[in-house]
Amino acid sequence: MQVLGTGDKCIDVPGGSYVTGQSVQQYTCNGGGNQNWTVKPRIHPGFNAVHFEDAGGNNYCIAAPANAVSGSLLTLQPCNLTDDKQRFDIKNTGEIKYGSLCWDLQWNDVVDGRLLQLYTCSTPADPTTNYYKRNQLYHLRGPIKSGLGTFMTTPNSDPHTWDAVTVATTPSTNWDYYFKE
Repeated sequence: MQVLGTGDKCIDVPGGSYVTGQSVQQYTCNGGGNQNWTVKPRIHPGFNAVHFEDAGGNNYCIAAPANAVSGSLLTLQPCNLTDDKQRFDIKNTGEIKYGSLCWDLQWNDVVDGRLLQLYTCSTPADPTTNYYKRNQLYHLRGPIKSGLGTFMTTPNSDPHTWDAVTVATTPSTNWDYYFKE
């Protein structure tokens, strides 16, 4: 599954280098294994927690650093389902949060290689648009996985949290996930 952000670019492991402490970046989607993630739900009362594990079986997960503050980079760490630094909350607004901080793309642009960080969540200047939050909005695309929710078959339906809406008529194996309450 791909995790997409600003400019519909993929969250990517630079050069496919799966090592502890490797930063995670944004890059033009190219179908490479270093852009595929297994998104696993982590059941906790009161929030939609997930865990982002590399889909290539390298056993690395996206993690926040210890004592994360605004501006802290997200990195790869060996997967550990009990490590809260690897637990992220997907919000109905498209934000992915770690505590009170949002996933954020450095410099708010579409340049390949920008690093993924945690940052103070922005508030849009105009409530009818999220333009000023675009570097903090994400969605998921890929094969539907068990446990991520239901899918909708009616194109005009209003998606709700954890619903998946198809982006292709055939085959119907790829989905975009939208988070809306």
